[in-house]
This record gives sequence, C-alpha cells and structure tokens, in this order.
Amino acid sequence: IREDLALSEGMAGLLSSGLFVGNCVSLTIAAFLTRWAGPRATATLAGICATTGLVGVAFAQSDLQFAIAMLLAGSAAGLTLPPVVTAICAEVVKGRRALATTVVNAGTSAGIVASAPLALLAYGDWRLAYLLFALVAGITTLGSFAATPAIDSACGGASQKARVSLRVFWEAPRVRALLISAFLCGIVLAPYWTFGGEILAQQAGWSGEEIGFLWMVLGAAGLFGAVSGALVRRFGVGIVHDASFVLMSASLFLLMLSPINPWFPLIGAALQSSSYMSLSGAYLVWGVDDVPKDPAGITAATFLMMPLGIALGAYVFGH
Repeated sequence: IREDLALSEGMAGLLSSGLFVGNCVSLTIAAFLTRWAGPRATATLAGICATTGLVGVAFAQSDLQFAIAMLLAGSAAGLTLPPVVTAICAEVVKGRRALATTVVNAGTSAGIVASAPLALLAYGDWRLAYLLFALVAGITTLGSFAATPAIDSACGGASQKARVSLRVFWEAPRVRALLISAFLCGIVLAPYWTFGGEILAQQAGWSGEEIGFLWMVLGAAGLFGAVSGALVRRFGVGIVHDASFVLMSASLFLLMLSPINPWFPLIGAALQSSSYMSLSGAYLVWGVDDVPKDPAGITAATFLMMPLGIALGAYVFGH
C-alpha cells in the first residue's frame, strides 16, 4: 500500500492520529445517537461507514483518498459498541446479559482471525483484500439491521429524560472507579499495542511475517474474552478485573524477554489479548450493572477513557 500510493511517513503518522481522534469522536456520537435514534439506526450507520470506507480504500488513488476512506471505516469501531450493548440490555434477560455482552465483545477478535484467510486469498493484491473485507462488512450490516431492535428501551425501560449525565457518572464512586480503571488499562496497553512490533523487530530481529503471526495470535487468544461473562458471574467483576491487570503486566515482561526465546512474546501475546478482552468484557458488565438507565452512555464513556490512556502511555513510553 505504501509503495502503490506513495504513502509518506507524515501521512502515515497523521492517519494514525486521525484514527485515534476519530474513535473518540465516533464513541461520543454513538452514545447520543443511540439515545436519539435507537440502537438499530446507530448500528446500521456503523456498518455503512465500515463498508463504504473499505470500498473507498480499495479504490483509493492517492494517499489522501486512502486516509479519508480509512478514517471513515475506522469510525465504525466507535459507533458499534454503544448500540450493541444497548440492544443486549433491551433484548436479553438480566441473568444472561453478562455472557451475551462478553461474547459480542469478543467478536472483534473473531474478526481479526477471520480476516487472515481473506488476506491470504487475496495475497499480493491488497485492493482485492479490502473489497473482500467490504463484502463481509456489508453482509454483517444487513444482519445487524435485521437483528438489532429499533427502539432503545434501556435496561429498565427508562425514558429519554431518565438518561444519566457525564457529571453523574463521575460523581458515583463505583462508576468513577470504572472510568479510572479504563484509563489505567489504556496506559498498560500502550507499550504493547503501540511499540510491540517495533520492539520485536529491533531487539529480537523478527521479520514482518513473524510479527504478522504475532497479531494473529493476539486475535485468536482474544476469543477467550467470550467466556469472561461466565467468569464474572462465577468470581465477580473484582477478581476478573484484578487478574486481567496482572496478566497484562506479565505479557509486557514476556515481551521484554523476546531476545531470549521467541516463545516468550507469543505466550505474552496470548496473555495480553485474552486478559484485555476479559477486562473489557468485565468493564461492559460493570458499566451496565451500575448505570442500567444509560448503557450506551456508560459504554461510550468507559471506552473513551481507554484510548486517552493509550495516548498518554504511548507518549510516556516513547520518551
């Protein structure tokens, strides 16, 4: 892609920053749009953004066109989670919400794993690969439209006027603890997700193909997050939360040992991804349990704190 479109270092850096900002903006939009238009409309908009953006990437003829299309596709990530959590809250009985929420949350990892064979199918033709991704996104959008409820009834059938403000989020001790924890999670994630590939290339001499395999391990291990709902129900949010932080920290230690043995970073990748997906699943359960009247709002606020933590962590680690 870099060669075909003459993608400069400056544009690549601008795109990376833009994706971060776009995720924050789309999360905020999703919270308000889910309240106003309902989860179906918001989830459908996310799918349209993903599909249109991926098609735009496939047909991009310049670095600017590529960047705009990628930003549009990337915005779907932030737009998706609030309406999906709200839909689960409205449609799934309370005793099964934790499991349903964490299974859906693990869908990101399933997508990463599923993208690998599509990329291999289009090996050597990145435009074809993105068209295949767009096809999957389009089919998923249709399925989402059919399955997602149009009306946001919230967890307790709350009216629009009963929505909770961000100020109330911060004033509630348990919710404030959730937001702080999400911010700290972002800081812990930053070294791995921002500099992991560079560390392996420089310290252990890993090739691009080997680093690509590492990301596949990250995606596959993230599927473990699907069972985090059962773990939360069995052990409670607190234990899953603390154990996940310990395992994420251990994964960073194993990454630093990459020059000693190549198995260490692979094991670390599995720990990093599975523990992060378990933690994010626990955050979803925690938020909905504590703010049942506004699942979209608390979900957006929580997952907005993570990228802010990643930004700070990347800055500190990079210096």
